[in-house]
Amino acid sequence: MGDKAIKAFAQCIKEGVRESDVLFRWGGEEFLIVLRNPEDTVPDISKVLERVCRKVEAIDIDGVPKFTVSIGYCEYHYDDDIDDAIKNADTALYAAKHSGRNRVFRYNSGLKMNKPFVPSA
Repeated sequence: MGDKAIKAFAQCIKEGVRESDVLFRWGGEEFLIVLRNPEDTVPDISKVLERVCRKVEAIDIDGVPKFTVSIGYCEYHYDDDIDDAIKNADTALYAAKHSGRNRVFRYNSGLKMNKPFVPSA
C-alpha cells in the first residue's frame, strides 16, 4: 500500500507542475522540484506550489489516509551554489512543517534551522 501511495503522490505532483519543471524523489517521503523559467520571466512560484498542495490534498486512495504536504523552496540563480540552495530549501521545508499542514514557505535568511521535524505519533 505504501508503494501505491508514493506513486500516486508523485504522479499528482507531476501533474501539478509545468512541463518545463523537473521532479525528483529526494528520499523516503521527500521530493525535489526544479521549477525552470526563462531568464527574462518572473515566475509565480507560490501559485505553482499552492496548486500542488491542492492537488495533493485531493488524492483519494482506498485504505490510505488523506495526504497533506509541506513545501519549502528557495530561488536559485545560475551562479548560486546548488548545495546551498538545497540546504536553504530544506530550512524552509522544516519551517513549513513546524507551522502546520499544507504550507508553502519561501526561504529567507530569517529562517533558522531548528531541530528536525518529527511527526507526532
